[in-house]
Amino acid sequence: MLEVYTEITIDAPLHRVWDNLINFSQYPQWNPFLINAKGEIKVGSQLQITAQPPGFKRMTMNPTIVKVENCQELRWKGKVIAPGILDGEHIFKLEEVAPHRTKLIQQEFYSGLLVLLMAKKLKTNSQKGFELMNQSLKKLSET
Repeated sequence: MLEVYTEITIDAPLHRVWDNLINFSQYPQWNPFLINAKGEIKVGSQLQITAQPPGFKRMTMNPTIVKVENCQELRWKGKVIAPGILDGEHIFKLEEVAPHRTKLIQQEFYSGLLVLLMAKKLKTNSQKGFELMNQSLKKLSET
């Protein structure tokens, strides 16, 4: 298993950051990593996510939402090609650290055969993609 972890503090209220995070229709305007997303934000819903990770080709995935806690956490699980090849659980957590100040934690747990072959590239490039998204969400939420 491979974990990628990032966090950022955003000078904006928790609800504003959450609203921007779950507003999939606006992803093409601001999100450099998850460049398109569609689907209903509810447990069991299948999403259509198009990602542009640094160092990788654009890819479309169809993960399933496994957890939604309003203004706190969004989590989905997906796979590339078939189960056991490259599986991932993507997690967004929001924490209010002060009034009008929110910490965003973005992480992914990868597993499967490709993790063994691509661990370093997968970790490095995912980390860059998460950080780009975090910075863009910060900019969007603070304006």
